Amino acid sequence: MITSFIAYFPIIKHLLHADFLHFKKEFLNKCIDRLIWMSLIIALKGYFMAAEFNISGNIGLFTLGSALASTGLLEVYYYMFILVQDFEGEQTITYYLNLPLPASLYMIKQIIYYAFRIFVMGLPIIFIGKMLLWNSFDLYAVHWMKLITIFFLSSFLYGSMSLFFASIVPNLQRTKYIFIRFIFPIWFFGGFMHSWITVYKASPILGYLALLNPVTYVMEGTRDALQGTQGALSFSLCIAGIIMFTILSTCISLYKLKKRLDWV
Repeated sequence: MITSFIAYFPIIKHLLHADFLHFKKEFLNKCIDRLIWMSLIIALKGYFMAAEFNISGNIGLFTLGSALASTGLLEVYYYMFILVQDFEGEQTITYYLNLPLPASLYMIKQIIYYAFRIFVMGLPIIFIGKMLLWNSFDLYAVHWMKLITIFFLSSFLYGSMSLFFASIVPNLQRTKYIFIRFIFPIWFFGGFMHSWITVYKASPILGYLALLNPVTYVMEGTRDALQGTQGALSFSLCIAGIIMFTILSTCISLYKLKKRLDWV
């Protein structure tokens, strides 16, 4: 696969360049959406909820970590919908699958493009969080190498998950169930509102079940890097979990899409 990717890289690079030009047109609007979402999340949970329940600790920074880890997951449904819509409608993907490029490499190109979008759109969140939290968010405490590493890898995880959900949903009508039945549960049970150790202390069984959720590793690793601390799950375990689930979802996606789109 790596050898093939290198051999076909000129074609992949050309396709990615076209994708990036398209993304450039909507980047500003995406940033505005992130600004609105981040402002509401941090204001409601980081300030008002903390005051309402007299919560101690830096809940604002905790919320920022959760939001940063979630930004790619919220894009998964959109990417999945666009793919399935094309499968059922115009089927422009047929043109790309007939290019002098292995179909599997085209799908991997899609993951790279989705990962790029997620990574770039996530960068403004850190600075928006600093403006909203100000003294509660110490940029010097952030472990930047860890943060960039886990955000980069999680972008690929979410990119592969987009293909995974597109591969399992049978038709466009069924896409409406994906968010509530799949994406929302793994988002909230993955630690958006809590840490993994909180779940484990409440119920060890649920704690171990949470380790089967890829979002758990993204949440824990992102918050640890952002806060410059070491959580209950080690950073290396979080990285390993993200890579494992990325490879798994990519392999399943390629297998199911090959059967669905009947490529050679």
